[in-house]
Amino acid sequence: HPNRPSEERPLSVTTVNNHLRAARAFWSEMVRQDVVDLNPFDHLKPIRDSRPVEMKAIAQADLRAIWQAAKRSGRRDLAIITILGTTGVRAGELVSMDIERLDLKDGRCWVHGKRGWRKLLLGKMGVQAIKSYLAVRPNAQTVRLWLNAYSQPLTTDGVRQIVDRLANEAGVTGRHNLHAFRHRTAQAWLDKGINAEIVAQLLGHADVSTTLQIYANQDETRLRAAMRDFEFSPFEDLHDTAYTLGEEVGDLLKSN
Repeated sequence: HPNRPSEERPLSVTTVNNHLRAARAFWSEMVRQDVVDLNPFDHLKPIRDSRPVEMKAIAQADLRAIWQAAKRSGRRDLAIITILGTTGVRAGELVSMDIERLDLKDGRCWVHGKRGWRKLLLGKMGVQAIKSYLAVRPNAQTVRLWLNAYSQPLTTDGVRQIVDRLANEAGVTGRHNLHAFRHRTAQAWLDKGINAEIVAQLLGHADVSTTLQIYANQDETRLRAAMRDFEFSPFEDLHDTAYTLGEEVGDLLKSN
């Protein structure tokens, strides 16, 4: 592996396909500029990735620690972490936010993502965090919401550096890439019982099958927790609120 020469393992399917995509794009441009006649990569097809999609979310404790570090850092950083942690916004969509497309009264903002513009819904905490940031946001020539120290629009790399700095200040060593915040938000929504169709729309997924494919692959800890919460539900009468079978079995076990 070129980035980890001590490890003897092949490049991942994703890495190989990314290299292929870059090479095909480069030679397509060469063909367009009449530098060459043919694209030598046109006949190569991406490798089919048969691996199950893995949901890689930031740990809840790490999210809280970074959020606390952001509170100490300043209003902009606090607002950014709050929006990342409460909306499921993509990094590219986050930096596309601008003042003219921001409606704090109704709690929404139009963002530009993978498939064009979409509506991002903001919760009460997100709205309050943005309002607090706007009160100290420097005047700038740009309408972009998030600004760096030079009053220039933040890029995704700039946001990544902010998160890395906050994670370092908070002592977070676990996963904290920008997409991990999106995974944490989506998983929390699903854990609370929000319909997958609604989660798909909130995330900006084109199809609910994408949502189900990503978040259907659960770790055993979450599966066991769900089973403990609902293990007696097949025995219980939905309309009988006098008692639950779980309590009855619990009493039986104690008596034995």
